Amino acid sequence: MKIIVDYQKDIIFNNDIYGYIVNSFEYSINCFNRFKYQEVYEALNKIKENNKTSFLCIDKLIEENELDDFKKYVESFMGLFDYLIFSDLSVLNFVDESLYNKLLYDPKTLISSSNELKFYKDLGIDCFIANELSKDEILKMITNGAVINMMVTGRVLMMYSRRPLVSLYKEFSSNDLIEKNKDDSYFYYLKEELRDEFYPVVENENGTFIFSDYIYNALDFSKEIKEHINFLKISIDDFKSINESEGFLNKSSILLKGDKNE
Repeated sequence: MKIIVDYQKDIIFNNDIYGYIVNSFEYSINCFNRFKYQEVYEALNKIKENNKTSFLCIDKLIEENELDDFKKYVESFMGLFDYLIFSDLSVLNFVDESLYNKLLYDPKTLISSSNELKFYKDLGIDCFIANELSKDEILKMITNGAVINMMVTGRVLMMYSRRPLVSLYKEFSSNDLIEKNKDDSYFYYLKEELRDEFYPVVENENGTFIFSDYIYNALDFSKEIKEHINFLKISIDDFKSINESEGFLNKSSILLKGDKNE
């Protein structure tokens, strides 16, 4: 089990940390700790100089008019990163198959069965499992021999859209309380009418993001299955909250095929 964390400015390298994730400003959906082109280059080299493993994160969904620039961006860093974290399958069209062992597929919510893991593993690609699985569901996956990668702490991304939803709301609303931050982004909390929770909402140039009201913490469970975990991701964000939860780990989904409630 290898621990990986988000790379930050002025970071102090830790002997217990296996690798560091550099989130691309242009192509990562990480809302904090993002780095522009030259900063990515410097970060990857700094990680290498400190004998750590580097992960370049480009997990944004790519539109048709972005494909050429996206390809050039990734190819410009080829040879500098040890692993590439992605979610848009267009990556497979321009990364040579001999380099698939450097790819980590992280679609956030899609990988939920051992068959899906095996499908990508047969291509030579490892995956991060979904963050909304129960312990039983994860145990079933590893019972079939699967080795998984998972986020163990951090906010769960509940919704991601390429559309600027907060801007659209502001455009058609008389609410004058919604204003942009200094970095030309929006950061607010969403509260449903019949619920008490406040969900962080961020809009920036890469889209709109709604996060869980709690900080996901699966550390205890990860220790139980550590022999079946390759990369253990600790996500660092700037949301101020002391509300921790195991999320769906101790809950059973009613949407699974074969469930008695379906």
